[in-house]
Amino acid sequence: MTRDIVKARRSGESLVVTLTQEVLAGIEIAEGDRLMLETAGNRRIIITKEDAVQTTTTRSLELEIDALEKERDALAAESKLSAVKWNRGFTGPGFDEDIMEATMAEWNRDIARKEADIARKRIELFELEGQG
Repeated sequence: MTRDIVKARRSGESLVVTLTQEVLAGIEIAEGDRLMLETAGNRRIIITKEDAVQTTTTRSLELEIDALEKERDALAAESKLSAVKWNRGFTGPGFDEDIMEATMAEWNRDIARKEADIARKRIELFELEGQG
């Protein structure tokens, strides 16, 4: 990763920074290219060249994480519902302790997998924000 310190200067109502040759080395950005700017915390700005293919943004990763957390919570709620039904005797014929134990183990496995998916997305978000 290349770093350079530049000064912001005013141009009308905007602030402008210059991307130096050191920073641009190995990055294919040309005059007229569209660049996406995103804030990452209160001290970082992420600049991404807009491609014809949609690029992953920090916002899209945040939304994916939110969706995964909701899926995890739904799995936990279904697991809890199964336990309540079992404890109150609302199970069908042939549903015994072994089946209940296996069912709860499957719920726990699915919840753990969802937690792993969330952790991977958080790492991806961390790296995209330039903190990795």
